[in-house]
Amino acid sequence: MLATSPDCLKQKMTITAPYFAFDNLTVIGLKAQVIETTISHCQLNQIAGFSRTGHDGLSMAQIYRLLNNIGACAIELHNQLDHKNYYLTEQARGKRLTGLNLARADFPLTLRAKGKKITSMTGCAKADLYNADGVKLFSLKLNYTILSAELFHQRYGFYRQNINKEKAPQHRQQPQQLQLPPLNELIITPPHHAVATFGPVEQHFCAGHFDQYNALPVDILIDKSIELAQQWLNVTHKSVAMELSLNKFNLTTDELAFSEDELSLSCCQLPTQLNKPSAEQTINVTVLVYVRAQAIAEIELEFGH
Repeated sequence: MLATSPDCLKQKMTITAPYFAFDNLTVIGLKAQVIETTISHCQLNQIAGFSRTGHDGLSMAQIYRLLNNIGACAIELHNQLDHKNYYLTEQARGKRLTGLNLARADFPLTLRAKGKKITSMTGCAKADLYNADGVKLFSLKLNYTILSAELFHQRYGFYRQNINKEKAPQHRQQPQQLQLPPLNELIITPPHHAVATFGPVEQHFCAGHFDQYNALPVDILIDKSIELAQQWLNVTHKSVAMELSLNKFNLTTDELAFSEDELSLSCCQLPTQLNKPSAEQTINVTVLVYVRAQAIAEIELEFGH
């Protein structure tokens, strides 16, 4: 069984947490079972899977990834799991809680999360991001499908047995960046939709996400989805687009992408909002993620002031 001391928890997370383990996890009250970690800017640059974004802050994909991971750690703590698990995000509901610029958040950052009891291979967690002044910047509610290593292999092992083993990522290799395949084509056709096509997914993009499986979680497309929506809004709502920021997102998915898959994002806006000129409005945009010609994820975005 997993002990509840921070040292034992950190050791367990090195084995079971997706992507990477935090170095300084702390348990706040054994009854409350809230897990917390603080990350400096220097530490962030040293964490596998993160690269500089051209400024001193974080991209939305990086914020999402940090909160997603500590949410999984909180579930491990709450449920005292004693075996290897894979966390597949079913739904993620994120909300910006302040007018401060998330991309330029003041370090050190504090991440805090609490998990709930697993039922029928489903786990829930809530994770929050705070800046150096203790202001809560962003909140994320997560629902996971949690598969043991055996069940994960039963579901995806056939693919693993048919990959090019010479090029396959080694066991427990960590991703070096939040990488995605290059953009092949971007088509914006106002006022109806925009489409971005990527791919194919090369094996090195999958390294470290699910150990030796050449699988890519589609939820790391959150950044590209926001960028596509913003580019489209710049064309369709020129008068207010520059003043809009992401307020909320709701991501739902039920599948993974694999190497050699081609990815595409299709962006559309609710028809009832297409002609609303008010600068005070919120604008809702839906982005669908297509893999193997099938929609496998939906990302609902709300932009506002």
